[in-house]
Amino acid sequence: MIFLLIKGWKRESGDVIFQRRCKEADTADVRRRKGFFLLMKRIAFEMNNLTGALSLAGDEDSTMQVLDLCMAPGPYSAASIDAICLAPEDGGHEVLIPFGPEDSRVCVLFMDITMLAAEYGVDMDSIPIDHPDAAMFKPLLPYQGKQYNMVLCDGQVLRTQKREAYREPCEPTRLTNAQLILGLQRIKPGGTLIILLHKLETWHSMILVRFFSTFATVELFKPVKAHAIMSSFYMVAKNVQPQSTEAKTALEQYRKLWHRATFGKEVEVETMKPWKMLRQCWRNLGQGWQNWDGGSGHCRRIRWRRRRLCGVG
Repeated sequence: MIFLLIKGWKRESGDVIFQRRCKEADTADVRRRKGFFLLMKRIAFEMNNLTGALSLAGDEDSTMQVLDLCMAPGPYSAASIDAICLAPEDGGHEVLIPFGPEDSRVCVLFMDITMLAAEYGVDMDSIPIDHPDAAMFKPLLPYQGKQYNMVLCDGQVLRTQKREAYREPCEPTRLTNAQLILGLQRIKPGGTLIILLHKLETWHSMILVRFFSTFATVELFKPVKAHAIMSSFYMVAKNVQPQSTEAKTALEQYRKLWHRATFGKEVEVETMKPWKMLRQCWRNLGQGWQNWDGGSGHCRRIRWRRRRLCGVG
């Protein structure tokens, strides 16, 4: 299966297709943006059907509390949503659901989540004055004191955002770990955390999955149609225990990774080897590439039965 993945990534026709998709996403008009939003809702329904993740998040006697760290709320008609997202004028996506005065259940803070230095354990007075972003770091602790049944971490690095040059090679690391730190510090014990990841075969993805499997029940989910030929997949962590020793260890590792990617200081990061949960996501992606017509950029009809993905716990 790995050979199929490597073969797929090397296709020049694939590069053309993905470049076109990137351009369409960056220059999307209102109709296309609504189409992307509806696609995210379909993915949410598919995820819930296969993993039950969205059904588990709420208590029967209370409103489900959701923290969305990329502002892409799904169909949570009975949810109270707090969100953080990059402002449109800074290159972020337009919010397509009512919020604030239009819907008091939805609160949105517009900010760059990767710059919340105080939230990630940094003494603001210790930031070097010659750092390219010295004036951009924030001492804010958004939604401090609140806990959530569900945390959604499916933010992606946006090509439309203007950033200092030092951030370009390490921005995915900064964004992923910023979401994980904030999410683990706001989730209720027993809550559900969902994060969008890429390239399951890479070491950092495997380490992340392994860490979470020590303090949560973890499943991997890959949308069969929407992400068939893409490297992206979701990790669904249920029954998260943020106060456990293992979770605190993971949190410290994520702080170190964010700090290293932001300030360039080398830190020692613990590594683990998670092999058990990789097979199904690799199989789905490999079959997606195998059934892809590289010339037209379309997937042939994939005739495998949808299966529940491998879990731990």
